[in-house]
Amino acid sequence: MIEVFLTISTLNELKKFVNLIENGNGNVQYFLRINGSHADLDWVKEVAGTLSRKNLLELLFYDIPFRKMRIRGIEEIGLKEGEEIVFSAFKERNTIFVQNLDEVFDDIEVRDILSVDDGRINFEVVKKVPGTKKVVLKSLSDGDIKNGMGVWFKEKMVPGTKKVFDDFKFLSDLGIKNFMLSFARDDDFLKGIQNRENFHFMAKIEDRLGYENLEKLISSFDSICVARGDLGASLNFPEWVKMCDDIVLECVSRKRKVFLAGETFMSTIYKGFPSRAELSDFYHYLEMGIDGIVLSDESVYGKDIFKFLKFLEEIVKFYERKKD
Repeated sequence: MIEVFLTISTLNELKKFVNLIENGNGNVQYFLRINGSHADLDWVKEVAGTLSRKNLLELLFYDIPFRKMRIRGIEEIGLKEGEEIVFSAFKERNTIFVQNLDEVFDDIEVRDILSVDDGRINFEVVKKVPGTKKVVLKSLSDGDIKNGMGVWFKEKMVPGTKKVFDDFKFLSDLGIKNFMLSFARDDDFLKGIQNRENFHFMAKIEDRLGYENLEKLISSFDSICVARGDLGASLNFPEWVKMCDDIVLECVSRKRKVFLAGETFMSTIYKGFPSRAELSDFYHYLEMGIDGIVLSDESVYGKDIFKFLKFLEEIVKFYERKKD
């Protein structure tokens, strides 16, 4: 049986997908995913309550936005290679406000590389302004930055933050037992979890460090997700394609569940139906041994998500019939 994760962003979507889950399907097991980067915890509490009353809370996964910073409050700014800008943890004149910068500020060091927009433009840390939470950065290439873009450490492991653990405690107190960890690179977060055996943790591999620490992630986490969107954006094309296959093959050989995510069926957003190339790509990974897929924008913005899911079920049925 193939597992399909449906991302929800509204209670209306939740209601529709719950009906789909309750009706059941012999070839596909549906789960629900909440993207923590865009979800208010009070809303998550309402979702958890609804699912708990229907005895479906065990099917919910919360995607923890692990330490990711985000640019806020600016229009698009064009930068040239070598140009300097200032990131600030607060809204101040002549600076760019970066949400969550204060949480990782102490971990930033001169010469660190910060990636914006998943690696499309990178900056080197020139200095930290004494007595403030401001960082002076030098652009390593031409590019544009704008409101909402994510900011990340390109080649550095950063300790877990207090807010991540506070959020986890709040969510686990709601009865949520399943979690995805974005940009998983090590098992440090898991070491701080009490009663670890009561939870399911899925590591999302989204950059080179995650890939290079695959052995540790497979050993420490309950399942692995190949997050091809962020992984592909931060690496060269031929390299990340091979990495995706390497991750899947290693997980299959180690009998660790592995899932595919990241723009798998983006055509459904614009056309309501996947392209032939997308279908071929999905079937290729089915034959490699993936356990399922994580749908993000497809399930939130897809034109006719239920028609597409019905077709997806037929593909899985065909694959399983051929396999048998």
